[in-house]
Amino acid sequence: MRFLIDECLSTDLVTVAGESGHEARHVAHVGRAGWKDWNVTRYARDNDLITWQKNDEAGMQRLPRALAVTSNSVFSAPRVTSSP
Repeated sequence: MRFLIDECLSTDLVTVAGESGHEARHVAHVGRAGWKDWNVTRYARDNDLITWQKNDEAGMQRLPRALAVTSNSVFSAPRVTSSP
């Protein structure tokens, strides 16, 4: 799987996904930091990536309507922090 990890989640998830055999990019690493969720999701859709975002339920319900039809999935995930 190929993921685009949103800026509300740790860049450490790129490593976690890679260690699990998946490709992952963080929005901060692809010049998309600060974009609204629907722009991030559209970018992911257009580049055959699955968005990995942390949204409240209302935010997740708005995304499909904002994009009309989307072929990628949106996941809610807890923050990942580095071990000290």
